[in-house]
Amino acid sequence: MSATKRWLAGSVAAIAAVGLAGCSAGDGGGGTADEPTVVEFWGWNQGQDLMVDAFNEANETVQLTYTQFPSQADLLTGLSNAVTAGTDVPCLVQAPGSPVSLLSKGLIQPITEQFAGNEDAFIETAVTSQSANDEILGVPFSGGPGFAMINKAVYDANGLEAPSTWDELIETGKTLKDQGVSVLNFAGEDPSTLVSFSNQAGATWFEIDGDAWVVDIDSPETQKAADVLQQFIDNDLITHETFADIPAMSQTYDAGKMVTIPLTTWNLAAWQERLSTSLGSWQTIDLPQFADADEFVVPGSFGGYSVPEGCESVDAAVDAAVFLATDPSTVGIAASPTEGAGNYPAIPDAGEYVDGLLPPTLLGDTVGETPAVIERAANAARVQWIDSPSATYFDELVSQWAKAVNKEITLREAVTHMQDYVVSDLEAQGIDVTER
Repeated sequence: MSATKRWLAGSVAAIAAVGLAGCSAGDGGGGTADEPTVVEFWGWNQGQDLMVDAFNEANETVQLTYTQFPSQADLLTGLSNAVTAGTDVPCLVQAPGSPVSLLSKGLIQPITEQFAGNEDAFIETAVTSQSANDEILGVPFSGGPGFAMINKAVYDANGLEAPSTWDELIETGKTLKDQGVSVLNFAGEDPSTLVSFSNQAGATWFEIDGDAWVVDIDSPETQKAADVLQQFIDNDLITHETFADIPAMSQTYDAGKMVTIPLTTWNLAAWQERLSTSLGSWQTIDLPQFADADEFVVPGSFGGYSVPEGCESVDAAVDAAVFLATDPSTVGIAASPTEGAGNYPAIPDAGEYVDGLLPPTLLGDTVGETPAVIERAANAARVQWIDSPSATYFDELVSQWAKAVNKEITLREAVTHMQDYVVSDLEAQGIDVTER
């Protein structure tokens, strides 16, 4: 089935659902204080129960009930089961994956008409991240602007400046290598490093164009990213700490043996919890750039709230999602690293919430520099990504990344393999594919 046919099929179903919802007594506008519309909300982030309480206190005609799942994967399984069975379908979910991927699986519905008029309440790139083919697929609520953190104590002790480019970080790594110090960590099970570098370089691996999925993994932009990453691997400038053993990873970082961490806002609180002896030694910096970059760009991502297929209270669900994502009472909870998940809000002028994102001891005397770093990143975030419709794509990417990190293959070879693999997999499913 072509991408467009799958898209149109989903859109037709969505339009039908919205039409039915308009006649339903349970739709958003039909609730009253005595008989409010009840919207079941599923999520997994810390603090969402408090956000639901704040919403319910401020609203009479719509009330939220909340189910917290242990993880994104658990929520995706639960959503798939509910939509397939057509029973106990929630009306609002913290999207467990990209909205286009969820739509292609028939799990969510477009909300273009219901969302109309709310665009200016969000960062433009946040709305773009929840859109495709001129349809709005979700309400953005959190941003993941990319920046970095360095162990300033180690940098200073060696007379080193914070790197502004990846080439500079490579040279820093060569300087520190003889001391047994690495400048990046490449976990073998986590190919997000390749994904984020490629995104920053300007790559877009997947798009929908007409009747086909466009696959462009092996692009000049991805090759540029792969070549830079390859230098870290070839020159042995990296550690290989696994996220499966956080205590061991933390000990390596605490000991000053790994001194540069690409991250985003919610990671700050996590790193303060993981580290001990090096607390106060870290400093946030702008994410290093490619040497030939024309403008400051960082990889970005945004979380969204989606309305599942089968929900009949679409208006109420969207209104509730917009409230959760924009009202100061709920945004403040979500942004808190203690009450919430340390989410950077997907709204303009979010500076008032940045101080609440900052852990008190991790960054020492440099903590005052961090709000400007975060805000620069938020304004420079590049969101150009659509998950592959290939169900086995990610597992294959993990395998290829692990081989490259272990020097069994080069990253160029991994990228070329992934291009061929995904194209072949989609063609085997009968999906139209275009390569660039």
